[in-house]
Amino acid sequence: MENRMLQWAYWGCLWLAATLFTSFSAASLFHITMIGTGSYFAFQAYKKKNFRLSLSSWALFALILISVASLIKSGGPYKNAIKMKYFLVAILSVFSFEAISRNYLNEKRVKILLNVFLIASAVASLSGLIGLYTGFNPLRFKAACHTERACGMYGMYMSYGYGMGYFVLVSMLVLFNMSKLKKVSHPAIWLLSNIINFLGFYLSYARGALGAFIAGITIYFFQKRWKLGLSIGVLLVAIGFGLYNSNESFRRMFTERGSSNDQRISLYKGAYYAFQESPLLGLGYRNYEDQSVRIKKQYGIDLQVHFAGTAHNNFLEHLASTGILGFIAMILFHLFWLIEMVKRKDLIGQITIGFIVSLIVSGQVEYTLGDGETLFFLMFIYSWSQISRKVEA
Repeated sequence: MENRMLQWAYWGCLWLAATLFTSFSAASLFHITMIGTGSYFAFQAYKKKNFRLSLSSWALFALILISVASLIKSGGPYKNAIKMKYFLVAILSVFSFEAISRNYLNEKRVKILLNVFLIASAVASLSGLIGLYTGFNPLRFKAACHTERACGMYGMYMSYGYGMGYFVLVSMLVLFNMSKLKKVSHPAIWLLSNIINFLGFYLSYARGALGAFIAGITIYFFQKRWKLGLSIGVLLVAIGFGLYNSNESFRRMFTERGSSNDQRISLYKGAYYAFQESPLLGLGYRNYEDQSVRIKKQYGIDLQVHFAGTAHNNFLEHLASTGILGFIAMILFHLFWLIEMVKRKDLIGQITIGFIVSLIVSGQVEYTLGDGETLFFLMFIYSWSQISRKVEA
């Protein structure tokens, strides 16, 4: 049984690698495998008196309980509770990933997993780029989702931009350390995949994702030498200014989105008033979007009054929908995760610190922890970062 569970856990990871950017609906099979294998390995750890969760996992579990309580208090809709599966699966996945890292993974299997991730993501980005320039996405067999912004194989350019931004950040940081990891992948595959994926990411023109990418890269090198990190951060910002002055499409990303800015500001304000209405447990998990127009009208917020949406901010969204308790749990999740990675002092820790900073920065302008496509990869990285085996830098 244990051997079969190890195989299923690994094949679940392979399936996610193949479908994460190519088919969101198909990727849900990963959750099924992780619920089954994660529950099994968690129970085995409990029987062996080796069951343990990190503080960040406990904070994530607390967020789940608080979110359930917020829905009970608000009277539903209880279907929103299904969305918490991403957090629950992330916790269970830690047990599966720990098991396969110790008892199943070898150089060949790791190499296959990484190559599938790189090739599948590049194929999805390439299909999106073809769609951007021809108007027809060949792998989706339909028109491109936007005439001016790359979408990969997603139906929304924002989901693709933020999700691919996180993926490119991690894969690029790994590429910088390829001399230490060349046994489990080929540098040429990483380089080609990064070029295609970065081009797709850039052409999605997701401002927040680009800023988060710069922050993640900067912080990664800052850990090695603060002068190097600062220099790279300044260089990337300078490149951004250069593109702003020389590239019309890049400039429009900042000059022609006044309505988008107003929408966010109005939703930020609305989230504060939603918190005032129900400070302890909020309006109910993921209920803010449905009540955002009502709140803006009721409290006289005159920006984009009729635009309904999430808070476009990970922290304010949970403040509005799960109250101060959910807000604190969200902060503790990020804080504990960051502290855990600082304590690792290995390559996984260093890369993940850059990833967490990127998540925090992007989370100020987008509800990335509420986007299913993005959450798959976010929680996948979180779970892998929790395994105890270290890769020495």
